[in-house]
Amino acid sequence: MTMRSSWLYYVLACIVLIAAVMQVFSGKQNALANGYGTAQASASDAYKEAGTGTLAIWTIGGSLQYEVDTFQKSHPHVHIEVKNWDNELRLKELYLNALAEGTAPDIMMIPYPMLGAFSSSDKLADLTASPMNVPDMRQRMGEYLWNAHLSLDGKRLVALPFEAFPQVLYYRQDILKDAGFPYTPDNLASFLKEPANWNQLSKTLAERKIWLTQFDNDLIYMAHIGQFMYNRNLDYERSSDIFKKAYAASLMSKMNTANVSIWTSNGLELLKQGKLAMAIFPAWGEDVLSGWLPEQAGLWSAAPLPFGATGISQESSKSIAITAQSKNKAVAAEFLQYVFNESGTLRWYKDRQPSEFLGGQNAGELYLRLILDQPVQSVPTPLDDKAFQVWKSSIELSLSKNISPDEALKSVEADLTDVLSVSQQKLKHYLHKNAAP
Repeated sequence: MTMRSSWLYYVLACIVLIAAVMQVFSGKQNALANGYGTAQASASDAYKEAGTGTLAIWTIGGSLQYEVDTFQKSHPHVHIEVKNWDNELRLKELYLNALAEGTAPDIMMIPYPMLGAFSSSDKLADLTASPMNVPDMRQRMGEYLWNAHLSLDGKRLVALPFEAFPQVLYYRQDILKDAGFPYTPDNLASFLKEPANWNQLSKTLAERKIWLTQFDNDLIYMAHIGQFMYNRNLDYERSSDIFKKAYAASLMSKMNTANVSIWTSNGLELLKQGKLAMAIFPAWGEDVLSGWLPEQAGLWSAAPLPFGATGISQESSKSIAITAQSKNKAVAAEFLQYVFNESGTLRWYKDRQPSEFLGGQNAGELYLRLILDQPVQSVPTPLDDKAFQVWKSSIELSLSKNISPDEALKSVEADLTDVLSVSQQKLKHYLHKNAAP
């Protein structure tokens, strides 16, 4: 495809980026645990003996304020300073510079898609060296989230999930039932594993002027937004049947879309009129839909994504980490343990009550299952930012030209190779060079 050559000018920039990552994050991993020391036995004793302690936290979107307030009540000897970086357009650069210059706080909240920027870093503390109950955390978060929060070499736990929102299919079960299609969550998920069934449902409802998707790239975006690009060996991980099926279904049903966003007044009106039968959201979508459409309580249900796709929302999920330079690691670890035990989506889903809006469905159980059952395939890497841009542009170009699924997936992989192969090989060499004997 012609776009392949249009990306070549990015190669030099990617090489410079990888070189900068290596330089900024070079260092010895055995320094990561410094600051825990004997405090591992009791983080609480460490700061109480000193009489006071100051914990600096950087957050985004106002997150963690409730957790800070409640932690503060039971830990009056700790002074907590919170900096909220709302609307910061260059958050990754700000974080990286602070870590490199030694001006970072004790704790950082990291947007989920930014994890790759820190996955080869020695500037985040290894949480396995902390006094936290890490084996219990691993069991509770599941293998997918565990691997997403490990360093790129898989040796260190560099962050914990705080808000991990699985992607969910919300749908009008009454509309599907009336049209003669499977409408219970498990039956619908099984039915929609095949693109032909999606196409059949899409065509049938389109005859009634009812749509399944907002735009023709919704299914591609669904598969894209919840997964990273490469595995721990930096091998490409988007050639699976799930991506092929999502693309094939997009091709078959691209004419049967609403062509309007539900975030607009026109899109919301379609929802209210029952002209949009589905919406793919992160797990917070239940609250959004119930706020928009209280009169439709009991008509909606939640199900796993079509085609067997799974994913944690890249757009809204967040993680928390302790910086290696923190002088208050014991206190910071106690705060992270408190947050993990008492808050975050893993706890919220467990405590969630059956939903009146979803007809009494216990959606919390579904959300937890989607997280815990998600297979480990891709992990965050420093290549993610550019790889996401290339992938999305290439696959959407193929869809607009009605390129076949096989050719589209081959083309996007070739485009990625053109843009990132040099950076990819340099990073592989760097990991191999720094691997322990």
